[in-house]
Amino acid sequence: HSLDSGLRAASGSFNVFQDGETASVLDAEGSTLTPVDVAATTLGMPMELPGLAAAVSAQTVVIADGVDGNIWVIDGGSVSGFIPEEIEPDVSGVPGALSAVGPDGSVHVVSAQTGTITNIVPKGQVRTSSTQSLEGLAPDATLQITAVGNKGVVLDRSTSTLYLPGGATQVLEGTDLVLQESGPASDRVLVASGDALFQVPIKGGDAKVVPSGASAGNASRPVMHTGCAYAAWSVSGAFVRDCPNDADDVEMDVASLQTAEQALFRTNRDVIVLNDIVTGGLWLPDENMVQVDNWDQIASQLESEEDEEDDSV
Repeated sequence: HSLDSGLRAASGSFNVFQDGETASVLDAEGSTLTPVDVAATTLGMPMELPGLAAAVSAQTVVIADGVDGNIWVIDGGSVSGFIPEEIEPDVSGVPGALSAVGPDGSVHVVSAQTGTITNIVPKGQVRTSSTQSLEGLAPDATLQITAVGNKGVVLDRSTSTLYLPGGATQVLEGTDLVLQESGPASDRVLVASGDALFQVPIKGGDAKVVPSGASAGNASRPVMHTGCAYAAWSVSGAFVRDCPNDADDVEMDVASLQTAEQALFRTNRDVIVLNDIVTGGLWLPDENMVQVDNWDQIASQLESEEDEEDDSV
């Protein structure tokens, strides 16, 4: 296996969003969101987002002003004309808000300072909005939020408390808990600790605990993909896949994963990878964590293309 193409972002501080053939690059340093022409592997016209954050999924773009507490939910096709001063925010008064976008375009916004979660769910051509209080949430809580289908789930990492849809809460054991990445509808939500994967019923109840099989490590945010739960840990190098069919389960140690600095799961359609976004490390979880490492070839291709552009100019 090898990487077959690449493009150069405007800075080293960026994130990539991909859903089917739609992809975009968020440049945190330059505060821009740029569409990607996947077929040509080129960047399009960037949209300026000064002082704002963004997340993209299912043709839905969420733009957040964490200082003023305003959230805009925009159709992906309309994002080029976004001017915050001219558009009424969909949610306001949520300073320091975090957001997650579900695969159906649902949007979930949590603010520790207000102690609330707002869920914006598409129904036909309109979106319905509802807000609920998160009881016991401290205004300085350290939070993560995710979308499980069209349902929002919040983890208070300060108290290891999981806030589930409908208002139920559940306190989990373990340290340094991380909540799953947004993913498809499921009857469970995933949380990883330093040495285990928790699968918590979305309506509350006893969690299924899958040990990492190794000593404590730094957990990546787990993911649900094609019905299986995936988790990985740097430092310990542990990897597990837990599936409905026990014959598909995997527990293994990956030596090259031990030194990963910031490993993230990425999924698109039926493909899943684990990517260290700092070093470029790339593993294939469905193929015994084989590592793909031909970045030198990609860099050479990019330099050659850039030289050809300079010559043409």
